[in-house]
Amino acid sequence: MPLNSQANSAKAPAGPPPRRGASTGGLPSGPGLAPRAAGRGRRRAQRPYRTSDEPGGGAAGSGRPALTRGDPGRSNRHMDSGLLAIDDLRSLAPTDTDRLGHSTVLDAAGARVILLSFPDGHVLREHRTPRPLLLQAVEGHLRITAAGRTTDLRPGGLMFLPASMPHEVAAIGASQLVLTLLPTQDRTVTANPS
Repeated sequence: MPLNSQANSAKAPAGPPPRRGASTGGLPSGPGLAPRAAGRGRRRAQRPYRTSDEPGGGAAGSGRPALTRGDPGRSNRHMDSGLLAIDDLRSLAPTDTDRLGHSTVLDAAGARVILLSFPDGHVLREHRTPRPLLLQAVEGHLRITAAGRTTDLRPGGLMFLPASMPHEVAAIGASQLVLTLLPTQDRTVTANPS
């Protein structure tokens, strides 16, 4: 048997090439972002995005700034050179006010941004996450208990929690919180509270 035949028989069977991002759980690989809007699924980042206030943007009848692909030749304020800006994060919040709601807004470069909407009095009992967290109040008043310390978080307030630190979150009134799950590679924490 010629050597070429043996090499050819050892090749993987012919078929479609692997799906883009298949090795990363369906997330796009490479420098692009994978923005997600509530209930809209993952999006590719190669084309500009537009919002509901732009022609052809938004989910039909939703009034939400759904992230959708735009025309490649068109200028767009939301996607330029791999950057994504979301004009109004709160507009992507879940609308059910009777229970805790969550919406993954962005999943990129190892970080995940989730918008949580808490009804008045809701408590997320003590729990841990395997990744470091940034907690930022967007609306309302949240009481965070971690490391034996209780901190009131109000709009504009920001808190960092290291990976695996037990913490509890209580809503003092209807509230919204941006939760950022950070990648675990960098363990250095630097703050400059002026």
